[in-house]
Amino acid sequence: MAREVWLRAAPRRDSAILDGLPEGEALRALPGAPPGWTRVARNGRPAGYVSSGYLTDRRPAPSATPKPRADSADGVTGLCQIPDGLPPPPLRIAPPGTVARALTDAYIRAAPSCGAPILDVLEKGHTVTVVSGGNDGWYRIRGRNGQRGYIGARLLAEAQRPR
Repeated sequence: MAREVWLRAAPRRDSAILDGLPEGEALRALPGAPPGWTRVARNGRPAGYVSSGYLTDRRPAPSATPKPRADSADGVTGLCQIPDGLPPPPLRIAPPGTVARALTDAYIRAAPSCGAPILDVLEKGHTVTVVSGGNDGWYRIRGRNGQRGYIGARLLAEAQRPR
């Protein structure tokens, strides 16, 4: 299974993740990156940095179609497609303070929208705390490091109710 490469805001492994780049995506190299990193742009989207070791100048075979990444609760194709096998959306809204675990890798976004900037990635099985929301298909969450953002409600399962 192909893995995504992270497009980062700065040429550092601890820099904010702007987006995931599926295998085979065409990029344009830009000047201004330190050794080991490449500054890239694509289809009018914001430029970012990729570790140079993940890049090649070869084009993928025509049959190589990258899989979209799970991302939201709205079921739209592309970066917001829901992977097969996830349970149906929750029947009740998790109250604030609920600890929830990720059912799959998911983006933490700056706003409750598939087009909102990506703040971080919540890996499958990791937990966050629900701050609010859920009735619109998105939860506002707080991660272990205190970072706040939004995740599609369908991508989370209750791990612990608030006391």
